[in-house]
Amino acid sequence: MREGNRTRDWWLDAHRRYFARQASREGFDIDDEILTVFERFEVVWPLDIADAIAGSSSPDALTEQ
Repeated sequence: MREGNRTRDWWLDAHRRYFARQASREGFDIDDEILTVFERFEVVWPLDIADAIAGSSSPDALTEQ
């Protein structure tokens, strides 16, 4: 499954909206000064999916199956 257009701007917009709703429910505001950490993960399980993309450098490998 893909998220948006896979850009940082799309990710920030989507997550700002989500976390703003969550913060509002908890009674506080968020702002752009909050530290954001980006991480990239490699699929290692289930093995059939991990094996299918092991040799692929395509970020879309999961959707190409």
